Amino acid sequence: MVRHDSYGTTFVKSYHGGALFQQYWVLKNYSNTKRPVCLDAVNDLNSSANVTTYVVNIDDEGDALLRMDSCFLGAYDKKSFGNFLELYNTDTSNRVAQNDTLVSLIQ
Repeated sequence: MVRHDSYGTTFVKSYHGGALFQQYWVLKNYSNTKRPVCLDAVNDLNSSANVTTYVVNIDDEGDALLRMDSCFLGAYDKKSFGNFLELYNTDTSNRVAQNDTLVSLIQ
């Protein structure tokens, strides 16, 4: 697990010779009546994501979570890994923060 003041908490684990990055947001204001609007917002994020996929999950306690996954595959190279992290941070921080529908569900 990696924590960062600006980018939140990211879970990182070994995955197929690379690293799987996962980040979660609790959708506190999610309900079944808001599901279609939420899924439209998630589909919008997925359609133009750089390196991340977005999924809505319901956890064991019944809470809705926005899960973001991304993989860095292959051998480590400082430049390519740095580029990957920039794109990942844009996907998981900036793009979510600019999506008014998701922001309203997170707050």
